[in-house]
Amino acid sequence: MAAPDPRRARIAIVTELVTPHGGGGVSSAHFSLCQLLRRQGYRHVELFPFVTPLTGLLGLAVRLLRQLLRRGLGLLDGALAWECPDIVRGAAMAQSALAALDDYRPDIVIAPDHGAPLLAIRKPSGCRWVLVSHHNPMRFVGVPGLPPHSLRDARWAVALENRVCRRVDAVVCPTAYMAEQFRRTYRSNAPLAVIPNLVDFDYLDGIGRVSVAARLGLPEQAVIFYLPSLGSQIKGRGHARALLQALAERYRGMSLGCYVSGAPLDAADCPTGMHLYMPGRLDYGSHLALVRSCTVCVSPTLVENFGMALAESVALGVPVVSFDVGGNREWLPLDACGTLVAPGDVPGLAEAARPYALAQDRDALQERVRRRAREQLAPEPVAARWEALLSDVLAQAEEEA
Repeated sequence: MAAPDPRRARIAIVTELVTPHGGGGVSSAHFSLCQLLRRQGYRHVELFPFVTPLTGLLGLAVRLLRQLLRRGLGLLDGALAWECPDIVRGAAMAQSALAALDDYRPDIVIAPDHGAPLLAIRKPSGCRWVLVSHHNPMRFVGVPGLPPHSLRDARWAVALENRVCRRVDAVVCPTAYMAEQFRRTYRSNAPLAVIPNLVDFDYLDGIGRVSVAARLGLPEQAVIFYLPSLGSQIKGRGHARALLQALAERYRGMSLGCYVSGAPLDAADCPTGMHLYMPGRLDYGSHLALVRSCTVCVSPTLVENFGMALAESVALGVPVVSFDVGGNREWLPLDACGTLVAPGDVPGLAEAARPYALAQDRDALQERVRRRAREQLAPEPVAARWEALLSDVLAQAEEEA
C-alpha cells in the first residue's frame, strides 16, 4: 500500500501572529514553515493566527483573570508568574480566533506549545495534531541571571499543557536540547522528532538594507552591534549595562553604535556616551533591514530553544557571538558564523566579537557568513523531515480509520 501523500492534505499551521506583520521567533518559524511547504508543492497550507484582541465582557474577564493569576501566584511564591496567565489568555483567544478551523476542515493541525492554543479547540475525528515544543515553562525555573520564576506557576502550566499532550499525534522539537527538556517535563506517548526551525532565505533575500549608522549619525563604516531583544530579561537585560560598558571599553576610540531590537532599555541600563538606536517594536521586514546593516550580533541570551533571531542574523551575513546555552551549539556554524562563550561571561562576549568587528574586509566576511549559514540551515533536509513526519501521521490516521 502506497504511503499517503501529504502534499494533498489540508494543513493548518497555527501561529501567534502572522509574520511579516508581527510576532517573535515562534511566529517567524511557523511563517517560514508555511512558505516552505507551499514551495514544495503542498496544495492546501494555511496560517491561522490565534493572538487577537478580546473585546467586550469576555476580554475584560480574561484580562482580570490574567492579572489575578499573575499577582496571586507571584505573591504565593515571591517570584515571577506568567506561564499560567499566558495559557489563560492564549486559550481564550484561540477559542474565538481559531473558529475558522472548522470551516477549513484540516487533515493536520501544526501548533506551538506557548499559549496552549490547542487546549481550547475541538479535535475533529480523523484530524491529526502535531505539537511544536518551542517553549516549555520548566526551563525558566532556577536560571542564573533571571529573576526567580514561580515553580508553582510552571507546574500548573505543565499540568494544563499535559492535557494537550495526551491528544497530540506527534511532537516536534527544534533542537535535541528541547527534545530532552520535553521528555523530562511532559507525559506523552506521541512520537517525537527533532526538526530544526526554518529560516526563509527567499524572504530574507528580498529585504533591503537600512543603515543603523545613518540613523545614529555615524560614518557608514562604524561598527554597529546588533543586540537582539536586550530589553527582555530572558535575552539578558540583567547584563545590559555591563555588556554595553564592556563593548565601549574594548572598542574605545572607534566609531561604534548599537541597534537594540524590541522593547527599549531603561535609562539606568544605558551608559552615557553610547550611541543606541532603540526604535521599539517594528514589523518583521523593517527590523531585518536594520539587522542587515549591522556588523556583529552580540546576544547575552540566558534561555534559548533554537534562537531564531540568531539564525536570521547569520542568514543575513551578520556573525553571532552569544552564550553557550540551550540549542545554540546545535545549529550555529561556529567555524565561520559565530562564537559561543560560557554563560554569564560578559567580558568574554565583548572580546569574542573582536575578530568580526575588526575584520578588514567586512563585505567578504558577511558573504562567507551568508554562504555558510545557507549550508548549515538549508531548507531541503528540513523539508524532507517534515514530509516524513506528515506521511507518518496520515498513515496512522488511515490505519485507525
